[in-house]
Amino acid sequence: MARKITALFVMCIVLVAATFYVHETAASDAPTPEFVSCFNNCKDECLTTLTGQTYKCEIKCDDECSKKEAEHKIKTIFG
Repeated sequence: MARKITALFVMCIVLVAATFYVHETAASDAPTPEFVSCFNNCKDECLTTLTGQTYKCEIKCDDECSKKEAEHKIKTIFG
């Protein structure tokens, strides 16, 4: 019986720790100002060429700017 209680206690500690980790990670995943400006510029340019197709523009610009942001983060981390 003591082993079950100990196991339950350990699982609760792991659950609480995981919750805090996910919360911190979600807070750091906010879009950077560079991404926002890239997205807005791309979307404006795209809307002038593809009139009325905002969904296609959002997908295209999100992909392009997400790639640029990921490349920037990798260069920042690994030099």
